[in-house]
Amino acid sequence: MKCIVWNARGLGSTRAFRYLQRLIADFPPDLLFVSESKIPSSVRDIWRSLFNFDCFFGVDLCGRSGGLFLFWMNKINLSLGSFSSVHIDCRISDPSFAWHFTGYYGNLDHNLRPTSWDLLRKLSSLYESDGVGWLVDDDFN
Repeated sequence: MKCIVWNARGLGSTRAFRYLQRLIADFPPDLLFVSESKIPSSVRDIWRSLFNFDCFFGVDLCGRSGGLFLFWMNKINLSLGSFSSVHIDCRISDPSFAWHFTGYYGNLDHNLRPTSWDLLRKLSSLYESDGVGWLVDDDFN
């Protein structure tokens, strides 16, 4: 399975969008997580189509910042778990292997970081008892 995790820092620019589009064409992933897209949810379906993904889930912008997208192919058995303005969590399984993926974007506000770490601790405790692998990826700020 191939995954791309991308901190976009805004995909409003044509240059950034084309770079990601080229990366996807050169290394077609089964799963794509994009954080800090700064793109409204209305654009998600257009992206899904342009990037040739079957499925997507997103967390909308908070004002002019944030925005998380998770795209995946139908061949992946993906079950969506929890989500918030800073994460999207899911379980991915096939007949021989199962694992959890958490796309994460840490809070920029130093005062709110303990809350973000508490979230990761909570997810960790859930997955310890599950006995499968867990990948947390993106930007911890």
